[in-house]
Amino acid sequence: MRQKESRQDFQFPIYGEVSDLPFDEIPAFLKEGVAGICLEGSATVEVFGHPHSVGKNDLLVLFPYIQACMKERSSDFGMRFFKVPASLFHDMMSGLYALTLDFYFWMQRHCTYRLNDNEVARFLHFLDLVRMRAEHPLRWFRKDSVIQILHVFYLDLYVAYQARPAAQKKIAYSHKENIAYRFIGLVMEHLPESRELLFYARKMNLTPKYLTQVMSEMSGRSAQEWIISFTLYAIKGHLQNFDLSVKEVAALAGFPSQSNMSRFFKHYTGISPTEFRNTFIGKPESDE
Repeated sequence: MRQKESRQDFQFPIYGEVSDLPFDEIPAFLKEGVAGICLEGSATVEVFGHPHSVGKNDLLVLFPYIQACMKERSSDFGMRFFKVPASLFHDMMSGLYALTLDFYFWMQRHCTYRLNDNEVARFLHFLDLVRMRAEHPLRWFRKDSVIQILHVFYLDLYVAYQARPAAQKKIAYSHKENIAYRFIGLVMEHLPESRELLFYARKMNLTPKYLTQVMSEMSGRSAQEWIISFTLYAIKGHLQNFDLSVKEVAALAGFPSQSNMSRFFKHYTGISPTEFRNTFIGKPESDE
């Protein structure tokens, strides 16, 4: 019954307003993926702090769970795009192929693609087709129909990823890669709740030792190092929101106090949160 209701209530709009993008000038972890074409103007999209230029005829594709923000947007910047909630994204990808850690990182570095005029026209037609399927008179048909169409789009990205020369040399550890990707998703989802390795290992029914072994093998970094890195990403992202005090940033990042967060931050960066905000962002602020 619930499955039928979810199909009956399914909506998948196509957006044309930049304000509907799932990110703004403040870095944040995306709960929705996004894919769209820039029709005019230009902007800089940062993914985990790395800038990507987006201009006319550029296709932008971002997966859920990455940290993104928009910088230096021109006044005439415009896009047409769709958004994919994380749950729908995983349902769709699981029916296509295993979303490995390597592909996840590759898409962070290759999130923009310059299209020619014919390719732009085809993508806009693709968006129209998605919209028509999402508005089909048979409501129960909408969700499955949209997922099938999106399969084609994301399959093209996966083919480009697999066409790399490095992909031919890659040894596949699909089970371990899936563990690694699931771990990263859990960290992003539960980070304010816990920074303890045991917390995530229990959620995955793994021992901390095995989880650390898998993450080290798949990424060259331990599971605890990943938790620390994403904690720092979250703190730095919140610090760019000038409406938040350092104390409020600490609460949002899951620390019991401002001093506790400040000690953590300084231990791994060498500077205090206030110094980071002043030095790297440029807004003078005294210690609270």
